Amino acid sequence: MPSTKGNSSSDGELLSARETARRLGVKLDTLYAYVSRGLLRSVAMADSRERHYPADEVERFRLGRRADRARQALMPVIDTGISLIENGRFYYRGVDALALADTASLEEAATLLWGGDIGQAGPAPGLTPTLSFPARGGGSVRADWPPGLIERCQIRLARLAAEDLAALDLTQTGVIRTGCAILSELVGCVGDEAPGSAAAEEPAHRRLAALWRLDAAGADLVRRC
Repeated sequence: MPSTKGNSSSDGELLSARETARRLGVKLDTLYAYVSRGLLRSVAMADSRERHYPADEVERFRLGRRADRARQALMPVIDTGISLIENGRFYYRGVDALALADTASLEEAATLLWGGDIGQAGPAPGLTPTLSFPARGGGSVRADWPPGLIERCQIRLARLAAEDLAALDLTQTGVIRTGCAILSELVGCVGDEAPGSAAAEEPAHRRLAALWRLDAAGADLVRRC
């Protein structure tokens, strides 16, 4: 690639505006904008009206732009008050997610995401579901009906919605209460627990640990996940 040397540069290679724009992969207007914003330096030539650009500075700027694009590709592009990624850390509502994983339950993390305080998490007050699954042959609820977990969840939540009129409360407190109720019911579906069972008073990780016959260390791993 052709280059020009001039007294205004300290013995470094100088590029013309077109050479510089080509090397950066931008239009001339964009190059001039970089200069006006102080991102690139141009130098005057004694024998030319056209300004030139130190090749080493252009190369550093090109590599810096490539690194910036790589970093930006990993950054979220949606404005949200729910989460934050900053300096290699992830936050829920301003709380470090790794620190949260050290102690918080699923219910507490969810309550935080819903805009409440962790202390608000827990069983929905006054919720006493009366719904039940139909059973074949008039017997008790069978684990093989409905045929899958997704169907069990859909049926239980549909019936809960029909009976739990408090779910119509869309205040923050109401949303948290209903959210906790839904979490509890879904965990109950995983274990095929009877609706409104005493186990529903326990946090999700303890209920799942009991279902999977895990010890305390295993239960804490489930909670952390």
